[in-house]
Amino acid sequence: MNTPDWAGIKRRQRGHAAGDHELCDYRRCRDRQRIELDNDAKLFAIAVFDELNKRGIDPYKYFGENDLKTQRKIAAIESPDWLDQEPDRLHLLQAKVEADNHEAT
Repeated sequence: MNTPDWAGIKRRQRGHAAGDHELCDYRRCRDRQRIELDNDAKLFAIAVFDELNKRGIDPYKYFGENDLKTQRKIAAIESPDWLDQEPDRLHLLQAKVEADNHEAT
């Protein structure tokens, strides 16, 4: 018989109530989902800026004035320490595809 880890459950509940969602289950906590999705958007924006810089493409011409401000705000989002702070290979690949699509048009 599986005995629930009551101490772990209570620790998650107290953390969730205090605004710390590191231990929350992604599938059950909307705050955790929002934090992770915001971080994912941040990492993608950083990867796109890096890729544009590598290719010598002006971000202003790529995004336009309004979208550039939005993308810079997204790239500057503060993320908790327990989430990735640097783009991974998937974000880098997505940024390359995004830049390729822009160059093709």
